[in-house]
Amino acid sequence: MICSSCGRDNDRDARFCDACGARLDAQLGTAETRRVVTIVFTDVAGSTALGNRLDPESLRRVMWRYFDTMQGTLERYGGTVEKFIGDAIVAVFGVPAVHEDDAIRAVRAAFEMGEALERVNKDLAREYGVRIITRTGINTGEVIVGDTATDQKLATGDAVNVAARLEQAAHPGEVLLGEATYRLVEDAAVVEAAPPVEAKGKSFPVAAWRLVGLRPDVPAFARAIATPFVGRDRELDEIRGAFDTTVRESSCSLATIVGPPGIGKSRLARELVHSLEKDARVVVGRCLAYGEGITYLPLADVVREIAGADPEPTLAELLANVERGPIAARRIAGAIGAREEPGSPEETAWAFRRLFETLAASRPLVIVVDDIHWAEPTLLDLLEYVLAFSSGAPILLLCLARPDLFDARPSWAAPRPRATLVSLSPLSSDESEDLIRTWSWDSVIASSTQPRATRSLSSRCSPCSPTTLTRQTRPCPRRFTRCWPPASTAWSQLSARCCNVRRWRGGCSIAAPSRSSCRHLARTGWAAFSSPSLERSFFDPTGRSSRATTPSASTTCSSETSRTHPFPRSSAPRSMHGSLRGSKGTRART
Repeated sequence: MICSSCGRDNDRDARFCDACGARLDAQLGTAETRRVVTIVFTDVAGSTALGNRLDPESLRRVMWRYFDTMQGTLERYGGTVEKFIGDAIVAVFGVPAVHEDDAIRAVRAAFEMGEALERVNKDLAREYGVRIITRTGINTGEVIVGDTATDQKLATGDAVNVAARLEQAAHPGEVLLGEATYRLVEDAAVVEAAPPVEAKGKSFPVAAWRLVGLRPDVPAFARAIATPFVGRDRELDEIRGAFDTTVRESSCSLATIVGPPGIGKSRLARELVHSLEKDARVVVGRCLAYGEGITYLPLADVVREIAGADPEPTLAELLANVERGPIAARRIAGAIGAREEPGSPEETAWAFRRLFETLAASRPLVIVVDDIHWAEPTLLDLLEYVLAFSSGAPILLLCLARPDLFDARPSWAAPRPRATLVSLSPLSSDESEDLIRTWSWDSVIASSTQPRATRSLSSRCSPCSPTTLTRQTRPCPRRFTRCWPPASTAWSQLSARCCNVRRWRGGCSIAAPSRSSCRHLARTGWAAFSSPSLERSFFDPTGRSSRATTPSASTTCSSETSRTHPFPRSSAPRSMHGSLRGSKGTRART
């Protein structure tokens, strides 16, 4: 039986997962489930001509090598190959276990598939005189997934059909992304707009984007953050106090920021790093949940930030005056893959401790390790070793984690010397109000004289994580704009967009305007929509159209409706009340 939490394949009679300990419900294994997944649909271009050039035995060997390479790449990123259809491959990211970054995993896998295919083609050209060229479509959406316990992983839904249509519309060698996938990966991928796809059975053309490349993986707290810093002053002072103690005592300290996704860990770390830029040297590493050779990946990022792409000569120079420095340099280079002589975990931990102490001798050192809930046990052992045995040098280990860390390493939460644990909780009503007032479009609404509406809005969506709050409190969606309305009208739109924010399973639910309401607004000069997908977009007062970056934050169409007017009577123009009476809005959940 496959665990729905971690994807581990357990014995059929097992009651709990052997890997994560989650309860295995036999009924869940046989039930159909609805989930948001990312579909990768890849097909070979010109397969008929390829078959004509090769005899069946040679063709079988060629395609077998192709399938084996593509399947290995997809599974390395956590994808499940659902089926082979002739020479096409259908893979699903989100089955059996759903991950928050399934779309990014799928795009990275598709890009690496292209690189792997180039290597395979070199061998095929030499042995058979042929090359394989593929077309790929990637789309994200809701599907119904069958029984994973009996290996019937059939995913059914419109998202699968759209992925197939994108693949058919792609040129040989191209990867096309659907709209939902693009919105999820726009910060991690380099894309360019492609012509809309005229898909059969669709009322409107399907928007498509062409994958060009991948952006460097940047930690969340190092990216541009528009939201203000609200409600975390006490936590910031606590971590800053740990740093001051480290500098004063010339010792190593550990500070761990713990909280669920979107609670503000990255925002707090960003504020701390910004405040320490003049007082310390800050290096950053990040753990990944997938891939090969990821045990020391965060420390590899740190070493390359210090010593460059070829770190061994620089490391040897840094550690030249340190006892057994050349040996430490070789052990570090072997651990990060720059040398084919890895040492034992104990030797590697010792080598990194010597490096950190050397760097901190001239200036306090802050080592940020993001997402350590995905860290390998060997890396956690190394960090604990550095904390326990480092001396004579001011080193602060700043770790960001989710509560899942304590399931894998319960001792991490145990009290110990020079260790600080900061647990973040949702914002209060007053803090939510401050966040709403001072968010990214504060130049438009900050001067609004609607304090009662602000308090009402913040109280309805609080307690809530800052990420959820800022994603859900955006102006009313609109397609065209004849002119940007004055501040009072902007506030009316914001109040209307968020008037139905309600608690739903720890998050928020929002009733968005219906298409009939928006068409009426178009006639009155407010907004217009031409397709259901545009109802899921949000308008930025700066003039840029932006969209939610996760399926859970998007306004999705569903059969469930709300009888609440999309615009409250107090904020909508008087002439609109008649047409809005009895209209229904589509509800989005997070």
